[in-house]
Amino acid sequence: MRSKAILIVLVGLVFASTSGLAVQTGLRLGAQPSTLAFYRLVFVSLLLAPIYLKKDSRSQLRALSPRDWALVALTGAMLALHFYGWMAGLQIAGTAAAASLLNLQPLMVVALSTFALKERTPPRALVWAVPAIGGAILISGGVGLEGAVWPIMSALGYAVYIVCMRGLRSKLGAGASMQLTGVVCAVVLAVPLAIEDAAAVSVPILGVSLYMAVACSLCGHMLFSWALKHLPASAVSTLLLIEPVPAALWTFLLIGEVPGGAVVIGSAVMLAGAVAFTLTQARYGGTKDEFVEQIEVTHISMRPLTFVVIDASLDGRRVFVRHKKRETWELPGGHIEPGEMPDEAASRELYEETGIRGANLTPLADYGVRWKGSASQSWGRLYSASGGTRDPLPASEIAEARVFTLTPLLLTYPRIQQRLMHVQKIRRARATEWPRR
Repeated sequence: MRSKAILIVLVGLVFASTSGLAVQTGLRLGAQPSTLAFYRLVFVSLLLAPIYLKKDSRSQLRALSPRDWALVALTGAMLALHFYGWMAGLQIAGTAAAASLLNLQPLMVVALSTFALKERTPPRALVWAVPAIGGAILISGGVGLEGAVWPIMSALGYAVYIVCMRGLRSKLGAGASMQLTGVVCAVVLAVPLAIEDAAAVSVPILGVSLYMAVACSLCGHMLFSWALKHLPASAVSTLLLIEPVPAALWTFLLIGEVPGGAVVIGSAVMLAGAVAFTLTQARYGGTKDEFVEQIEVTHISMRPLTFVVIDASLDGRRVFVRHKKRETWELPGGHIEPGEMPDEAASRELYEETGIRGANLTPLADYGVRWKGSASQSWGRLYSASGGTRDPLPASEIAEARVFTLTPLLLTYPRIQQRLMHVQKIRRARATEWPRR
């Protein structure tokens, strides 16, 4: 399955890497960057509109608070900045330079998470930020300040979009999140469209925009989303960093665009730094997704259980804990002691790892995990917890417990924890509990 997932990522990369070629084609047909960005998002929103009609999606939207809607607006606006900056950068700097400067995005995500969310980044990873930034400076020297500003703004917009999307994905499904932010993005892009007086388009330009919506946005990014279920996020992120290579190759072969020497050297240095940064962050950050072979979530049953996990919230914000030996975050939980009932274990673990007493605990689902090299699954129970009082953190293996508005960037078991948080999201949207069996 892993080989198949890597192949799927590479196929998606082929689709996504044609975005630069498509934009350059549209620009040569007389389109403005705002025109291409606007109509691309209009088509994406129309293609995803059926998702809005699903019962679950409508329920999730009705459950959004005013603060959630403000987050939707910010997320859509940042996506608009990403698309407009990307296409304006292509127009000024060329495909190779613009695509390479977008590789600053992983560093920006980490910077935002470090300063805004107070998350930790392994110091060894930060060392590799130096060549990545140095490569960006070389590229900027080759294309000029104006040519570098727009791709860098595009990377910043996408970094903020990713951080915000982590908050939205705890409330909405993937399709509903994309559809909703896509609509907001199209509305925001209508502003530069009106300023540039670029609303009038030809059929070929609409065809280019439709191609980008289908091939680059839907085929490319949906394949990436599918691959994340079977590969560590660090592996997918690293593979995506090579996108400037095929992107530059497309434009060189088909429209004869040749990057300058400074751009080529800067892109190579920056690619090496970005790949090393991503891999080092994954290795020393403590993420353990590579040990997970299979995850299965079911209704509550009478099967033997060995552990409990608690999806706890305080004042509407989710509680995560950090182990003393790791830099990553996880939901509180632990093993069921001999003679202990699952409900008792959940109450005990919640107090020991967070200091929360007297919370309202509700069993949501049972789930099994099969680790690599193991022939059988280990089964546990997922609980939700709300209310209660919070005492100082007891002495244990937990270094700290914190409440987060957005899901932390570095999770110990991203595949498992995202799957469990999705169970809580569905339950909240439907306002029902999983039935016992």
